[in-house]
This record gives sequence, C-alpha cells and structure tokens, in this order.
Amino acid sequence: MSRSPRQSKVEFTATPWDLGKTVTATQDSYAVVNLMGRYDFDKQMSAILNAPHDSWHENC
Repeated sequence: MSRSPRQSKVEFTATPWDLGKTVTATQDSYAVVNLMGRYDFDKQMSAILNAPHDSWHENC
C-alpha cells in the first residue's frame, strides 16, 4: 500500500493583465482547530464557549 505525501504548501500561479508577467504565491500549510461547548444551567439559561485556534505548521 502506498501513501501519498502530505501537502506542506499551496502554490498559485497567475498572469494578471495589469502586471504583464507571471507571478507565483506560496503559502505554508495551515491548520484550524475549533472547540465548542455548551452548558445548560436550567431551561432558561445556558452558556456557550467557542474557542477557535489557528496554528501554522511548517512540516505537516
């Protein structure tokens, strides 16, 4: 069984008409983690916690 390598960056190439030349943009890998929780105190009151965390990973 062969496994494909993980993608460690995204590359985009374009030729904008106003520049007249090809440009390339590269972005390293990026992970987004989101944790959400809810606690009901009673039928009328509750609390919700949303804790997003963005983290960069150079060598995923």
